[in-house]
Formats: sequence, C-alpha cells, structure tokens
Amino acid sequence: MGFELFAALEREWQVVAVSAEADAALRAWATDPVLGRIRGVGEILEHTRRGTDRANADLILGALLRRAPRDEVAARAALQALSPGLINVARRMGAARDPDVAAEVVTVALARIKCYPYERRPRAIAANVVLDVLHALWQDRSSVGREMATPAEELHRVADPEPAEPSRPNAREVLEVAASSGRLPAEQLQLVFDAVLDRMPLSTAAAEAGISIKAMTRRRERARATVIRAYHAERSTAAPVGRAPTASMHAARHSPGRHAAHPLPAVAPDLG
Repeated sequence: MGFELFAALEREWQVVAVSAEADAALRAWATDPVLGRIRGVGEILEHTRRGTDRANADLILGALLRRAPRDEVAARAALQALSPGLINVARRMGAARDPDVAAEVVTVALARIKCYPYERRPRAIAANVVLDVLHALWQDRSSVGREMATPAEELHRVADPEPAEPSRPNAREVLEVAASSGRLPAEQLQLVFDAVLDRMPLSTAAAEAGISIKAMTRRRERARATVIRAYHAERSTAAPVGRAPTASMHAARHSPGRHAAHPLPAVAPDLG
C-alpha cells in the first residue's frame, strides 16, 4: 500500500469534514475557547498547515489533542493536520520498499495523538508528535534487531567482542533528546526539525518567515547550536552515552535523588 494510504486518508478526510459527525463535533466544541472559533472542521487544516502562524497552530493542535482521547473527530483532525510530517517519517522508515510502514506510522501517530502530554509540551506540537512517532518506530526496529538469534557462524565473536568505537549520535537522536529535555525554545526546535527531518529548502523556509536566505541561514545555525547544547546538557545529566532515552530514563530524570551524571559524548552530534 505504501504512500497510497496517505492519499486514501486525504480522500477520507474530505468526507469526514462534511459529515454529521463533524457537525456534532462542532456543536460540542462551541464552548471551547480555541475550537469555538472554528466555523467548519475542514477549516482546521487552514490554521495548521505549513506557513501559517505557528503559535496559533499550536493552540489549535493543543485543543484537538486535549479532546482526542474521547473525541474521534478531534483525533482524526489532528492526524490529518500532522500528515505532512508523518509522510516524511514513513519515507525515512522505508515505506517505498515496505507497504506496511505507512500503516505502522498512522497507528503509532493515532496512539500518540490520544496520549500526548500537552501540559508538559504545549509548543512545537507538530514537530514533537512527529518526533515521538519516529522515535517509537525506531525503538521497535531496534528491539526486533536485538531479539534476533545470533547466527552459528558468528558465535565465536560473542565471547571476545571487539572494543566498541564511540558512536556519533545521529540527527534523529539529537532532536529527540533535545526536544524531550524541555530546555529548548519551541521556535528553534521547529527550525532544526524543518531543516533536518522535513528537508525544507532554505529558500522555502526564508520565504515563509519573510526574511532573506542569508538571515535564515544565520537563524538555522543559531538554532542548530542551541539544539546541540541542549543535547549535551541533557546527556550530561540523564542518559548514558550512545543510548536513546527510554520511558524509564525519562521518569528517572524527574525523580528526586536520581540525577547521576554521565560524561558528554566524545564526538559531535550529526545535525549537518
């Protein structure tokens, strides 16, 4: 099925947006201080698409995510608003080769939409949800790899393994750690997310921000430096070098008396 799933979701959304369920949702949203301003469910994408005011987009997405656990239309609207980023995740995870990847991405995204910690992460919501989905899928792939049996011809290496070389953290890991740390301004997270994960051309980012390419270059470089500093700061007080933060590590970071220090990575993170 590959990327066809996202095309099917887009067609489905056109039907959902004018359905009786959408009308009922609008009536239920009438008293919501944010969603009460929406005149039609289809209007949501106009407020959240790329190039719109990001603070307003966060308000809209936040209101949808708070309702999502009990409101299927809100969850579906959030999924559709996030679909551009989710398509990028599917592409990075190999959807072009594996037709099941897109379905995995959508399934994980819906689960995250319904349990997103809005109170802790109220800004850069689209970037945070997409990173959460990417992280969950990578963790799943990694755990499958760890559970595979060692081939017989490789058993002789298990008893006397080669010393491990320090690994260079990749962009995904750096962004995940920095985003979950709470140390990073949302605007700078979004800038690096656009450049690294969305591969947004510099000219496009500059045009959307209404500034010159030279100014956007400087802005991205400052954001990149801030992300790397947040990554190093978080690694120095939280997770061991070379491991992505797990849920248990995240819980430990916020538990009193469990802030054991760890050395900084020996090599620079890959956020080129």
